[in-house]
Amino acid sequence: MTEPQFLFFLGVDNVLEFTIVLANGTLVTTNAYQSPDLFWALRGGGGGTYGVVLSATYQTHPKFPLTTPTIQVNFTSPAIAQSVATELFRLHTDLSDAGWGAYTWVFPEFMAALFIAPNVTVDDANKRLEPLVSFATNATGGAVFYTTPAYGSFMEWWKAAFESGAPGQVGVNVEIASRLLPRELAKERPEEVARIALSLGVATKYVFLFPPLEYPWQHTLNSFFLQLCCWRRCFSRRPRIDRFESFLEEGYFPGIYH
Repeated sequence: MTEPQFLFFLGVDNVLEFTIVLANGTLVTTNAYQSPDLFWALRGGGGGTYGVVLSATYQTHPKFPLTTPTIQVNFTSPAIAQSVATELFRLHTDLSDAGWGAYTWVFPEFMAALFIAPNVTVDDANKRLEPLVSFATNATGGAVFYTTPAYGSFMEWWKAAFESGAPGQVGVNVEIASRLLPRELAKERPEEVARIALSLGVATKYVFLFPPLEYPWQHTLNSFFLQLCCWRRCFSRRPRIDRFESFLEEGYFPGIYH
């Protein structure tokens, strides 16, 4: 396989069928041909809104190798934080176009990013991220932790990340708000995006969805999210969280200095 990650589109685009118990107790199987209105709603309005979803059938795809570069940077001044965060945001649209995905965290004290690069070698990943790593290293005097693990499949990475003694990823309610980040804003005004992120005063988590430059939203079966103009124009969702110290205590960022 050589196709980029976004060839598979969003998770809702790959759902083929749900079984759900409605509020009146009726068991319903819904797909593109049976109860299509309910199928449309479940793929955009939230699975728990219309009943209790018992199962979901997904379209599967051949496995592909991936590289997962991770960078963690400590900040010792607001000026350093602003400069490094700006470079991070400046890079995001290029990574989006290349089919990368990421989870990134930006705090006044530090930033961290986990990138997911399908069908990308370690050498190619390092070359693409070298400007950011070098900039951060020079700006902070070397207060950077960077690694580039590679895996044979997404499932291999998932097991390494979530089944090998890593901190629990469920059961903690930390999101208190979220916003969409328009692509144009990140590309044309990365300094402003960085400034706003760093001025919030609490931990802010950025989860980048990275759809392609022109997401073929017609591909979906009346996909609710992609018919909304705001979703077609954005390339990230930014949940706001308020547990900075807890993230450090639970070992999420081993390269961050206390």
